[in-house]
This record gives sequence, structure tokens and C-alpha cells, in this order.
Amino acid sequence: MKMIREFQLSLSELNQSDRVLAAVSTGVDSMVMLQLLLSLPFQDRPQISVAYVNHQLRAASEQETDFIKSFCQQHHLPLFMTSWPRSQHPKHGIEAAARDFRYHFFAEVMRKQQINQLLTAHHRDDQVETFLLKLIRGGQLQQLKGIAAKRNFSLLPNSWILRPLLPFTKDQLRTFARQEKIEYFEDETNAELTVQRNRLRNRLIPELVTENPQFKEHIIDYQQQLGCLQAAIQPLLQQKLQLITIDQKVYSLASWQRQAKPWQQLLLKKILSIPRAKVVQQQQAEALQLLSNPNKPQGRISLGKNYFFFKEYNRFGIIYRQANSTTQPTNFHCSLEFGKWHRLDDGNQIGLFKWNPQLLQPHDQVFKLTTNLFFPLSVRHRKKGDRLLMTNGSQKVKKILIDHKIAQSQRNNLWLLTNNQDQPIWLIGVKHGHLSEAAVNGRIQYMIIFRNEVAL
Repeated sequence: MKMIREFQLSLSELNQSDRVLAAVSTGVDSMVMLQLLLSLPFQDRPQISVAYVNHQLRAASEQETDFIKSFCQQHHLPLFMTSWPRSQHPKHGIEAAARDFRYHFFAEVMRKQQINQLLTAHHRDDQVETFLLKLIRGGQLQQLKGIAAKRNFSLLPNSWILRPLLPFTKDQLRTFARQEKIEYFEDETNAELTVQRNRLRNRLIPELVTENPQFKEHIIDYQQQLGCLQAAIQPLLQQKLQLITIDQKVYSLASWQRQAKPWQQLLLKKILSIPRAKVVQQQQAEALQLLSNPNKPQGRISLGKNYFFFKEYNRFGIIYRQANSTTQPTNFHCSLEFGKWHRLDDGNQIGLFKWNPQLLQPHDQVFKLTTNLFFPLSVRHRKKGDRLLMTNGSQKVKKILIDHKIAQSQRNNLWLLTNNQDQPIWLIGVKHGHLSEAAVNGRIQYMIIFRNEVAL
């Protein structure tokens, strides 16, 4: 029979050494899928287990439970069952909650039984309904591709969800069930118009089919076209992403700006693809506006789940912050002892020595002094109101950081060398104060070395 041949082709990668878990509800879709699995030639038939959830949503639930028990016993199929307690039923969003309960149960069974393939009975009409649901709710363009015939099972590593009935319409499944005398149960809740999917299935789609009998076929065709376009563009998008990448989840603003505007938007959407955070369109628009605003060199946007989108001068990207994390500077304070290295709380080192260029290593930063009048010297993080001593007065440390485009996230981690009055004389790694400049007109006697490596 044609349907059996097509079904066999959709599962051609499986054989009798594979183990699958068939998600069955006792409705026509899943019972046809189960019968088609049993009709596969022995050498092509995987080892079948059945998973069933009694949602306790209708009076026939107990009868359906008895039915699936009997069916699996008759066909020697391992059956794994559970019930969704009424006490866990939410007042709103029950369809999504039921689905979440089901799939967590499936994942638990697969983990315990060492099964890595889940079969569900989604069909061609489900594709159309899903397309319209996504269209109504809004979201990402790639979501309009609909239901994939095969995808990773997100709840279980190294496992898959297969949908072997996607080539068939609901009418085809009903016809096959009638011809093969397959027993199944009708879910009367599918007629309840309080559920959005049911309204689409029972009202909107029939009206659209009346307008054009080929409506469903056109939707499927659009999904296939979209899938082809996205598959073709992904390698090029990945190449462009590599071109703008600085580090993990950190990107070059200048490189991004050199891309054509359509590519800028596609790249940004890919960067913001965080499954846990579920970034919405408004957040994407805010991120695009931030990147495109030359008058705002820094900014941060909360994406939810402790994820943040940031822009810091010529860098942007995604950071993750624990709820109790802080960017406040520590109260670390260290007085420098002559001739000794001191380890700072971030692992860097600093030391005060007699002037001796031979002590310097290639990546050292050095501050030169001609006198010890300002001893003892100390090192600390910046604090509010700090001003760096310059030849003609002083300059606000905050302004220096802005002028040098030091990212906000880095500012509290910078170190200051201070004199015996706790006045900053060196913003380490950024700018020297006038005491170091004075060495030009005097004999250098001392040096302060800042080193990123352990001194030998």
C-alpha cells in the first residue's frame, strides 16, 4: 500500500537494532503510526516501546488507558504509562502544561531505557496549524518552517524526535484507519473552541480552504521554500559571524557596521538566539538601536534569565550574570614595600624597586620616579571623586576613562597607584600622572613595575 511504502521511506535510517519510543495518545494519528510501525518488514522494524500519558482531562481517559494496555499486551510491546494529576492542572495554559508534562515523561523513560529516538504522530495538517499559530503570535522567521521531520530532543542529550507522519494529511490517516479497521478514540476536547489551535482547525482553516482548495498545499510549499533558503544562507551567515567575532559571545562593532544592513540584522538575530532567554522582537529592536546610536557608546539591555546584551565602545555581545553577582570594586588596598613583589587580588603583581631596566620583562608596565618624597606608595581600585595628579593640577579619573573609551565593565577592575596622601598618580594601564613625567628632567631613582605574570 502507498502509505506503508512512504512511511517506510521516512524511517529508512532505522533497522531492527534501533530502539524507539512511540508517543501514543490512542487518537487516530498515534494509533495509525503504531500500526504502520508494526507493518514494517521485520528487518526494517526497530524495537518498539510505547509511552502513554493519562492526562485525566476527560471521562474516557480510564477507558483509553485500558485499551492501550490491552493493545500493547496483544502485540507484545513494552508500555510505559503515567498520569498527570488533576492537582497539577493549571487554570490557564493547560495545553502547554500538558505538553511539558508529556515530554518530560518521555525523556525520563528514554533515559532509563536507553532509548534515543522518540516518534510522535504529527502530520501534514499539524504543519499548517503550526504555521498559522506562529504567524499569529509573531516571532522569528525561521519558526515558520514548521515542524521538522527530525530534530534534537532538547530534554535529552544525544537523542532525536522523529515525525514519520508529516507526509500525510489527517484525511489520509482517517482513511487508512478505516480501511485497516484500526481502533482509536476521538478526543472530544479537540472541538472545544476555547483552545486557539482548535479554532484554527475547526473554523479558520476550513474557511481558507473554501477560498482556495490548495491553501494547505501552498502553506507546505512556502515552508519548504523557506527551509531551502535558510539552509542555503546559514553557511554564509556563519562565515560573516566569524569575521566579526572577537571572543566567545563578544563581537567587533566596527566589523558589524561594515556589513550591509540586511546582514547586520541577520547577524544580530543569530547573536541574540538564546534558547533559555527567549529574546523577543522588542529586545532585538532595542539592541539594534543601541548598536546604531553613535551618541551612546555604552549600554546594556536585559534579555531575561540573567543574560544581558551589552555595547562597550567598539565591542558588543552577550554576558551572563548570576543574580547575586556584583561589579563593585573590592576594598583591596596594598602598601608597597621597597624591593618586594605584591600579589593583587586579581592575580596581577606590582613591585617597588630601585631603577634597574634589567628587571623589566617585555609586557611589564612601569612608572618611574626621581624621588621618594611621596612614599609610602599604595595600590587600590578607584573610588568616587578620584583625580589623577597632572602637571597643571589634576584630572578626573572618570573623564580619563571616558576619553580612553574604557568599557564600563572594566573600570572597577582597574588599579590606581597612590601617593602618601592617597592621591592617584598612575591609572595603571591607562595614564601616568605628572610624577612619572618629571623623570624627563631628573635622574630616575625608582620604578614601580606592574606585571601580569608571576615574577621569577
